[in-house]
Amino acid sequence: MPSLSDLEAKYFPLPFSGTPHSQDTVVIPHVDGDAYFAAIADAIDQCYGVGSKIYISSWFFNDTMEWPERNWPFSTVLARKVADYGVDVRIIIAVPRFSMGIEGRLAGIEDVEHFLYIIGEVGFSNIVHKNVRAARGLRASDPGGGYPLSGRVLMDWGGVYDSRHEKSTVVYSANTNELRAFVGGMDYSPDRMSPEIHTTDKYWHDVGVELRGGAAAAVLGNFRTRWEEAASLPERRYMLDGVEGKYNPVIESSPPSQPTNPEPAPANAPPGGYIDASVRIIRSYDSKRAYNPWMRQPDLPWKTLPTGGVQEILATLQKAISAARRYIYVEDQTLNPGILSGNYITHALLMGSIAEACRNGVKVIFVTDGFAGPDSPVSAHLGVTQGRRDWLYYSVGTSKMDNFASYYVENTKIHSKVVLVDDEFASIGSANFWDRSMTGEESELNAAIVHAGQENSLVADLRVRLWRGHLRVPSSSVMSNDVVDRELRDLSKSLAIFRQTWGTGITFMHPNSALRLII
Repeated sequence: MPSLSDLEAKYFPLPFSGTPHSQDTVVIPHVDGDAYFAAIADAIDQCYGVGSKIYISSWFFNDTMEWPERNWPFSTVLARKVADYGVDVRIIIAVPRFSMGIEGRLAGIEDVEHFLYIIGEVGFSNIVHKNVRAARGLRASDPGGGYPLSGRVLMDWGGVYDSRHEKSTVVYSANTNELRAFVGGMDYSPDRMSPEIHTTDKYWHDVGVELRGGAAAAVLGNFRTRWEEAASLPERRYMLDGVEGKYNPVIESSPPSQPTNPEPAPANAPPGGYIDASVRIIRSYDSKRAYNPWMRQPDLPWKTLPTGGVQEILATLQKAISAARRYIYVEDQTLNPGILSGNYITHALLMGSIAEACRNGVKVIFVTDGFAGPDSPVSAHLGVTQGRRDWLYYSVGTSKMDNFASYYVENTKIHSKVVLVDDEFASIGSANFWDRSMTGEESELNAAIVHAGQENSLVADLRVRLWRGHLRVPSSSVMSNDVVDRELRDLSKSLAIFRQTWGTGITFMHPNSALRLII
């Protein structure tokens, strides 16, 4: 069995700007929104005292979202943390001004027309408008007087189009001296809530990871970078709902980059957690801080990030995919593009490595949307375009296409951004598989994780949970859970779920499976 250091060398590229975190970090994967937001709520509920911090970055933010097991809107929870307990609360919300117009002008002018035509004006503009309203609502929250969040909510209008896509939450409690960070694909919105084992109703499926200790500090450092970059953007104005205003009229100073001596990782893993994995926080940032297609002002360079941007996610996934010997499993909403076309949906940067893996005999599994989501302006694409089919056969080779399988999950929004390799490597975060996330045109944040243990590793445990969910096999199955777990864990059996020739097959019944073959 390979050691942890062997896996670090195998999957983590060098040179690398970050450092691996193993002995100082607890890793807890969370499948779907019920578990993920319950863990965040637990961390925030325990967050008290001067020196405590709650830092949130989100591509989409619904401030009316009710807190789990509370009747309060989340905005009230956060405002009270500042007003009642002195917690340093900061929130960064993505607000691409290309969907708002610029300098008070309405959307639908000059280059905006082309952009909105590409991605669907109704869906995207609606999200941005909701984000602006959420930021205004948070700033106006006044549970005890004084508007405690007025300077603590930034609208980040930088980037290229919708490029502030990362989602993270960092909570440091001075009360417990514990630092916890959450990284994944989930935005703060009620429709992201769902149980791990879905029914046949329409569901939102997502994956996040909780980190405690050293890797959490790396997420905190990234938030500070985001705050400094967004806070120092030049002043801009917008108009929405007949109201004109500045994106960021009041701004708190930069938060500290590190807490004061947080508690080290515990000697024993908490329920669902692992203390012997190695984690790297990996990022994608474009080469510029803010793009200006109108040419009335120049593009803005980064203040603190490298001039050429950061492409750690691309480098890590390319190395991980190239290292695969048995299987690559990808869950992602962008894997089966339909009516959208052009540069917005290209996958060239990773698909070359995927094709090479297929040619080398690695089994590659893609799992994507069977439901586009409640606010999507288009339906999920359930077939495969002829151009996509031709590209796959040309790139992979007709004789090797049996090593590739693509599925959608019926009635399920696959919003997770997960890559698993050989039960040794996992990437969990906000980065979709397309080129935009790899180059940083959409800024992204992922946790790359390696863990020894083969079929008993963290990666194998997560894989079994995901496949069990898509097969719709609940814990009350008539078959023993031990049988279900054992057969899913055994790749010589369970890979046959996706192609019969890949294994001997599973024996337990799964009549409600939501997996549907695309190609």
